[in-house]
Amino acid sequence: MDCMQKKLSVLMFPWIGHGHISPYLELAKKLAQRNFTVYLCSTPVNLKSIEKKVGFEDSSIKLIELHLPNLPDLPPCYHTTNGLPSHLMPTLKKAFDMSKHSFFDILSKYKPDLLVYDFLQPWAPEAAFKLDIPAVQFITSSTTQTAVLFHAYKKPDVEFPYSQHIYYQDYETANVAELRKSVDDHKRDRSNLVIDCIEKSSKVVLIKGFNEIDEKYIKYLSILCGKKIVPVGPLVQEPTNNAEVENLDTIKWLEKKEKASTVFVSFGSEYFLSNEDFEAIAEGLLQSNVNFIWVVRFPLGEKISLEDKLQKIGFYDRVGDRGMVVEGWVPQAKILGHPNIGGFVSHCGWNSVIESMKFGVPIIAMPMHIDQPINARLVVEVGAGIEVLRSHDLKLHAKKVASVIRRVLNDEYVKEKVSELSYQIQMKRDEEIDQVEKELRKLCIQKKYVVEVETGCREIFKFIALFDGNLQVLMIIKGLFRRYERWNPVHPTSGALWGIGIGVGCGVGWGPGFGPEVIGYVGAGCGVGFSVGITLLGFGIGLPANFIYEGPYKAFTATRSGVMGIAHSSALPEMRNVALDGWSNIGLHISGVKEKASRSFLNLRHKQHMNGRIDFPDMRTIISSHSKSMQDCLKKFQSKNRPPKGFED
Repeated sequence: MDCMQKKLSVLMFPWIGHGHISPYLELAKKLAQRNFTVYLCSTPVNLKSIEKKVGFEDSSIKLIELHLPNLPDLPPCYHTTNGLPSHLMPTLKKAFDMSKHSFFDILSKYKPDLLVYDFLQPWAPEAAFKLDIPAVQFITSSTTQTAVLFHAYKKPDVEFPYSQHIYYQDYETANVAELRKSVDDHKRDRSNLVIDCIEKSSKVVLIKGFNEIDEKYIKYLSILCGKKIVPVGPLVQEPTNNAEVENLDTIKWLEKKEKASTVFVSFGSEYFLSNEDFEAIAEGLLQSNVNFIWVVRFPLGEKISLEDKLQKIGFYDRVGDRGMVVEGWVPQAKILGHPNIGGFVSHCGWNSVIESMKFGVPIIAMPMHIDQPINARLVVEVGAGIEVLRSHDLKLHAKKVASVIRRVLNDEYVKEKVSELSYQIQMKRDEEIDQVEKELRKLCIQKKYVVEVETGCREIFKFIALFDGNLQVLMIIKGLFRRYERWNPVHPTSGALWGIGIGVGCGVGWGPGFGPEVIGYVGAGCGVGFSVGITLLGFGIGLPANFIYEGPYKAFTATRSGVMGIAHSSALPEMRNVALDGWSNIGLHISGVKEKASRSFLNLRHKQHMNGRIDFPDMRTIISSHSKSMQDCLKKFQSKNRPPKGFED
């Protein structure tokens, strides 16, 4: 099977928040459709919430339970950020970090070809590297927010280059202070988890978004972190069409309203409104005189009566049939995709922003904390919505809430811009996912090549070790895919043979490796690696080129040219990068080879064992055994050293 189509396994490990698990699940579904087996790892309480969304008829997605340690005040029902009381967040993070040994056991058990991990667990890629598994980060936050964060770490004294549109409001001092503290902490002890996770990602970083709104921020983030940033697209769950959803009171109520006459109001599953904000929003909805569906959530375990809170401000007496308030869950994608929805009052969590853009719904932005203020500025920059600004004392005012709601529902420019974005998303379909698949497969294939090269190196050293104390050994490591000047112990020569050994008493060769033409030469060459030469003392004789060797020379030159062609073509870009860019992944191993060989040979020169008789028959038996092991390894590598279909930049 073409290695670019071979079935691969991926273990996906999101942070244990619903806003993170949802895009990971959607990416898992896309990869499962492209011949990947996906292991989605999270806590039991989180997995239970997505079981119905997986579709167990598709056996390519498997849910893997990660059990957190038991801590005081944190029972298993709290092993999620969904509904978690805010004071327990530090405890949840502590328990999550304490689960790293359990996660290592999971990795060891399933041995995936690739790990995809989130933003708060740098110990996850570390565990993968110990098992020779490549690891890639998938960031579910916006590229813009990530670029702002990374810029603060890399260039703390330089203004963000796109600050005309992307900035913090004067009253968002808490966000700025938190960012500065994080930068200071990072300078002091290099302890920022977000930065560490990005830096540990293997060559590429996946991020939720698309070029139509993120392009310049994608390019800037790539420059800042030195990795290729690959957008994965919107990853929005398609609306559910079943009798259970259709019969919900919210859907029935919405069906009775006019087209684009209703706003949907939701602030996510992990943020809970203060009493002041709650009352300002309720009053603003009443003053707007538009239809609305308002989803309200309270922390788990807290006994709060929604009816009492609304009755306190006379809400029910004034709203009539114009509004519906729902506590708990509603089918958000289904509601946003309904033609009677004309606006989305949102906290600007990134999932909600992307959903709104996909369904062409203008946004009334009310950011609350963390990444939401920057997301709100991006929404305004691309023309997809308007922000409700707070006063300098951080208060929301009902009058402003009502004014922006009415404005968005009647602003033709905003409606046109968000419709354009929706159309672009629909037309692109899975264009970004196709690129994601390509990048992930390239990483897996490259890792297999590197492992095979390392295995070949180990076999070669086993072979060389046999001569310690008995032979004067000369080791020659030639450059990569370059024709170096010939060398032998007698005199320079322009010999004819490449990658072949001619031995007296022993000899083994494998092409296309690049080595000197020396009698007594034992050469082993990895097609993209190096050649090792061993010359028996007293038997090294130079062979100048002449017409006798013209035929073999041309044959081996053709072989060499073929390898060079592969190296410089677009068929094996990762191998070319290894050759031309200094073997970024295994360069350290090659340096180790040179250093180890040099020390070994220097020691041998000081030994006086060469006066004894060398038993060639016995040596030939030993060499034969180890040479076969080495050749088997190299042949395995050679058999795979062909450009796989689709393996190009």
